[in-house]
Amino acid sequence: MTVDMWEAAARMFEPVKATWETPGQMARATNPKTIQTPALDLIDAALVEAFNTPDPRLSCAWHRRRTILSLIATPSDMALAQAL
Repeated sequence: MTVDMWEAAARMFEPVKATWETPGQMARATNPKTIQTPALDLIDAALVEAFNTPDPRLSCAWHRRRTILSLIATPSDMALAQAL
């Protein structure tokens, strides 16, 4: 059975069917060493909701300043880290 160009173009507008329910499931399927944490569960839920919502808006930020400050050894480095 051959598909003409119009049929091929029409198929591009068909809804996408996801293989995995969440990005975390996809990560574990592609890399068994992946560890799903409670924080990643929250991000997965937000990503699934954004995927299923028309015109979604989503932002995700980790608080890394405390980690950076705890790793810094010199005062000049600390001033640079605080500027981040």
